[in-house]
Amino acid sequence: MAKFKTGAIVALKSGGPNMTAGPLTEIDYVTCFWFDQNQALQSVTLHEDLLIEATA
Repeated sequence: MAKFKTGAIVALKSGGPNMTAGPLTEIDYVTCFWFDQNQALQSVTLHEDLLIEATA
């Protein structure tokens, strides 16, 4: 079972911007989305063990 639901706000354990969790791409991998400083949509696929639920 996935650690994060689609739409959850997550962040890297090591820091960085808050991101929105997308669907699982493979077992235990989540595609995350965020807007950069130029308001361009960015995405990255990460293993869910690298992420934590972000606090507002």
